[in-house]
Amino acid sequence: MNTKSPLPVHRRTERQWAARFKSLSGRIVAAAERMLPSMFNNNRPLIPIPVRTADRRRLDRSQSQ
Repeated sequence: MNTKSPLPVHRRTERQWAARFKSLSGRIVAAAERMLPSMFNNNRPLIPIPVRTADRRRLDRSQSQ
């Protein structure tokens, strides 16, 4: 029984996974670098959000009950 043969297989598998991980992490960084400037771009107009104001007199009456 030769115990040295599985080790190169493990090393080869480890190298393959390391290469895949490196490739994937590089793609994630590249995507983040593209997205971040657009997220913080202040040249775009703001989207108006309708705000509903409450009548203080109504609120005071509902809290006193």
